[in-house]
Amino acid sequence: MSTLTPARPEAAAPAAPRAGALRAQLRHGLGRWAGALLAATLLTFLASNADSWQGLWSETQFKLHGATVLLGGPVALGAGCWSGGFDRRRGTTELLRSAARSPLWRFLMTALPLAAWAVAGYAVATAAVLLASWPYTSAGRPSVSVLLGDAAYLVAATVSGQLAGRLIPWRLAAPVLGVLLYALLGLSPWKSPLLPSWGLWDEGDRAPWQTFVMALWLLALAATAVLVHTARRRYLSVLPPAALALVAAATLLGTGSPTRPDPLTTRVVCDTRIRPAVCVEAGHPGLLPEVASALRPLAAKLEGVGNLPARWSERGGRRGGETVSLPQLMYGQEIVRNKLVDPVRWRHDAAYSLIGSDPCDARVADVRAERVSEAVLDWLAPQRNTARELFEEQARAEGDEKELASYAADRAARERLRSMGTEERRAWLTRYFATRDSCDPKEVPDL
Repeated sequence: MSTLTPARPEAAAPAAPRAGALRAQLRHGLGRWAGALLAATLLTFLASNADSWQGLWSETQFKLHGATVLLGGPVALGAGCWSGGFDRRRGTTELLRSAARSPLWRFLMTALPLAAWAVAGYAVATAAVLLASWPYTSAGRPSVSVLLGDAAYLVAATVSGQLAGRLIPWRLAAPVLGVLLYALLGLSPWKSPLLPSWGLWDEGDRAPWQTFVMALWLLALAATAVLVHTARRRYLSVLPPAALALVAAATLLGTGSPTRPDPLTTRVVCDTRIRPAVCVEAGHPGLLPEVASALRPLAAKLEGVGNLPARWSERGGRRGGETVSLPQLMYGQEIVRNKLVDPVRWRHDAAYSLIGSDPCDARVADVRAERVSEAVLDWLAPQRNTARELFEEQARAEGDEKELASYAADRAARERLRSMGTEERRAWLTRYFATRDSCDPKEVPDL
């Protein structure tokens, strides 16, 4: 008789690993759209004013950080809030409560993929912005600590939004919370070291330690809130993140400004091949050839002239000193991608600073001295003065002989300077520049 071996019972299918749940949320959850929305928001805003930050790492990071705090944070908070209310809208809240998994595990399985997608969207926007600025930069580098701190801020905003979505049974909670966060950070007069917008408009670099402490404060605060909501009877688990949040908050409250001066703005690089030499801040040495090229025609007219200052400098100077201030070199206005927007007007402003941009009242009030200075300015950097032409036409129409005579005298002074021989003009200009720091109009030579 044959012996039948009883069939072995089939092994029960193993429970899906946590990694599988995470992958499912990453592939099919709301996170993909949240990350895309965050990246599109940052890129749209930054592309709209790219002229003001392309070419300077400090400006690039300043604009990226500001956009992330003021726009990325509300988007992440709103996306988290909408995701947090998904189960309630689907009507599966009670069913999930009966599941074997803990509330904390269920929370993390939805919050972490969404936070990961938010960081991914931020990373895409950051990479695009840095690559767009990189071809035009010539000194410095982006701060990795600020980039990581902003990523931590987005994680905290996403997790906090997820928690708010579970607690607030209102479909409009997501957009309302996003608007409220934007108003708190960008519009509210309340400034606190505990807000991620603290020091947002201060000039200079953000201190790496302050960025780390701010990230610790935001993440620990979010973790504390999540554990309070999901820990059930394990209340002691709240203590470690709560203690970290308190330590970080105390550190932030005991500090001053979160920024420090950019060391590159305290030094200059110079081109001494022209006279006067020209110096720009060490933060953008690649701008020096463009500035020197714009000033070269002016320097050629000053060849052989004495009593000139030693240099133009972006760091500024004083009237009558060896250094005179360069005209403003603001990105997005005078400078776009390391090119001067209007070299003729900028050169005219440089000539104005050379002859004295802050003369004494007595010298300005003297008609003769002012006429001579205007003639020098017109010869060094000629520029059409439409306002003067308009006023002269108006005086001619009204028959104002006194004004017409004054305009005729101005033209005659400019013509006399242009008609001088090279050596005669050099000698006269040498005498003129000897009076740069004088308040006595009588010392200005005649034309």
